[in-house]
Amino acid sequence: MILRFRILSVLLSALLTAGCTDAVTLEQPRCEMQEQPLGVAVANPVFSWYLVSDEFEVVQTAYEISVAAAPGELCSGSAVWNSGRVESDVMQVSYGGAALVPGCDYYWTVR
Repeated sequence: MILRFRILSVLLSALLTAGCTDAVTLEQPRCEMQEQPLGVAVANPVFSWYLVSDEFEVVQTAYEISVAAAPGELCSGSAVWNSGRVESDVMQVSYGGAALVPGCDYYWTVR
């Protein structure tokens, strides 16, 4: 089974400790340890990312991942899978939705 994932966009919001006003960026978004995989041969791919901030001790407190078959479906509620808001500092998460169709393109976002 080969699935194709493309990194369309990576959104970052509501992940930081309260009161933080400094810029925070998300770096190295990956699917199965690849930045732009052309084929993923696992049923439950792992998504990962890193937070970078100029401020000391800025941490992630929650995340939400969406996976969709088309870019426009990521925010429209038509996603194949949405993790919902998960209170966690973990930045490596396995896909948890219905079986993905081999040979199809999928897009993902994390916020």
